[in-house]
Amino acid sequence: MIFCGKPVALKAGQLTCGRKQISKTTGVPSGTVYRILKTFENEHQIEQRTDKQKSMITILKWKDYQEREQESEQRMSNERATNEQRMNTTEQLNNKTRITVENPEAVRLANLLAEWVAKNTDGRARKPNIEKWASDIEKMLRIDGHSVEEVEYVLNWCQQDKFWCTNILSAAKLREKYSMLYVRIKAEQSKK
Repeated sequence: MIFCGKPVALKAGQLTCGRKQISKTTGVPSGTVYRILKTFENEHQIEQRTDKQKSMITILKWKDYQEREQESEQRMSNERATNEQRMNTTEQLNNKTRITVENPEAVRLANLLAEWVAKNTDGRARKPNIEKWASDIEKMLRIDGHSVEEVEYVLNWCQQDKFWCTNILSAAKLREKYSMLYVRIKAEQSKK
């Protein structure tokens, strides 16, 4: 490129243009473009060299701006990856919940508990999420190691007990209090 009668190679952060060209491209009046460029120059954001036809503008600290932009892009990329991972994890958890619902005994016990809760609250309890309840009951069977018959017995017992029927209103609460309920049942049986 020829600038001030000499061949010049532009470096990163440099450009050549005229005020009129900027004005025409942006729609900003030429006088305003001149004032903005002068302000940038006074604030040491740019450096200008001009000939009769155009200006060579050098953006000072170009490298710093590029590094910040790259850092910002990297941060956004990392956040996007993290958010995608969260969504994938949530999707995997949801899929696991759906798989556990395929356990017919867990679904049956979840529905049985829902019927008891509806009966004991005169239908005033929130509508249960049977899928979630079945998942909680499935954990009682698979992780906690209780048998279907044992869980069903404890479930029926607590829903017939005046105190416990007001406290066990979900499968999660049944799982949480299961050991306490089991001990209570055993204590009552030993009295008989």
